[in-house]
Amino acid sequence: MTATALPQLFAEFGNTPDAPPPAEPYLAEWQKAVDRLLEFWNWTADWDGEGAAAPNRAALRGALALVQQLRDSAASSPQPRGPQFLDRPPDRLLPGREGEVILEWQFPGSGYAELEVLDATTANGMLVFADGRPTRFEQVVIALASAGIAGESA
Repeated sequence: MTATALPQLFAEFGNTPDAPPPAEPYLAEWQKAVDRLLEFWNWTADWDGEGAAAPNRAALRGALALVQQLRDSAASSPQPRGPQFLDRPPDRLLPGREGEVILEWQFPGSGYAELEVLDATTANGMLVFADGRPTRFEQVVIALASAGIAGESA
């Protein structure tokens, strides 16, 4: 599954009638997501005081490229494209304990969707449902253009 197929993976959450409009109102929020990921760039091992690995730079490049791809896709679409959470930035961005980067979208009363970016091209997708349906896992291949970071070489 490619990142452009994410709407299929997360379609089980569906569209909600009260979902906000796509893209443009979120441009500042998309930038905050990019800025937050860039904050992780210089975090070192033990950032949590409990021995966590430093955020993996390849995972950060993958997460940045994914966020930029979703932002650009949302901005170019005049209508919601499916699960409307893809039209808005993740609700949470955080490094994982093993160096991965986690993007999470919350759906109050329904559950949450999470992408765990492992490197520059691979993420694991997870859907957790509040209604007791089994958690669903998928591997996602991130089709990326280069997500270069100023002053950093691949």
